[in-house]
Amino acid sequence: YRTGRNLGQAGEQGAYGDMDLSPDGKFIAITRQDAAPGSDIWVIDWERAGVPTRLTLDPADDVNPVWSAAGDRVAFTSFRKGNADIYVKNANGVGPETPLLESASNEIVEDWSKDGKFIAYKLGVEAFEDLYVLPLAGDDKKPFPVVTGPFRKDEPQFSYDGNWIAYTSNESGGAFEVYVLSFPKLDQKLRVSAIGGGGQPRWRRDGRELYYKAPNGDVMAVELKPGPRLEAGIPRRLFGSFVAASSVDPVRHQMSVTPDGQRFLIRYPNAVEAVGTVERV
Repeated sequence: YRTGRNLGQAGEQGAYGDMDLSPDGKFIAITRQDAAPGSDIWVIDWERAGVPTRLTLDPADDVNPVWSAAGDRVAFTSFRKGNADIYVKNANGVGPETPLLESASNEIVEDWSKDGKFIAYKLGVEAFEDLYVLPLAGDDKKPFPVVTGPFRKDEPQFSYDGNWIAYTSNESGGAFEVYVLSFPKLDQKLRVSAIGGGGQPRWRRDGRELYYKAPNGDVMAVELKPGPRLEAGIPRRLFGSFVAASSVDPVRHQMSVTPDGQRFLIRYPNAVEAVGTVERV
């Protein structure tokens, strides 16, 4: 696969930030700032001509939307109390915006496991936030660390079967690289990005392919062979010509992939940046 076919805009142009695609592929939760004082979470109805609906109403910044496994709720990061906390709201906009994790520390939501049992988030000071997981089911709902240390780490993403977490970090001392970590045992770790690094990892439903963005904006694919020991193939380029320069940042949440790995939701350059769809060909 060397190119992608641009399928056009998924919504109107606007001042968009991080985004996430609903499990059924019909809706896009996205950060959008229309005017001061802050940004909000909006939901774009992808199938209905990209009609946007504002989900959050607080004047403080609400960012980083993440869909629940059932597609009925959206978790997001809010600064309404002066620091980053995690809130949840019904995706249809009905009901309150309720806190899920709220403390004096910064908690920034990153992913919601496909079985609905775990939330992955960043915790700590901005320079070296660690990756944590919050259990939502069972008797013990105490958060626990999965990746820690004096380096940057971001974008944790659960595999569909829940056995792996992909993330990006500069723990090697150089560029950001993409790693895959066994979960919940945390006893296997494999770097899967090519030389030069990458970020924003995303899974295919069967767990046999992982996608990420290279530093130059190319969207890459790497084959995985799950088993007692995880094996990874050589990453290959899928496409790159539609990717906006502002969405290359390895620690931003600005790429989503349909479960079959055939269509990619990305930000692309225009007079005003827009969200669009690319199909691999």
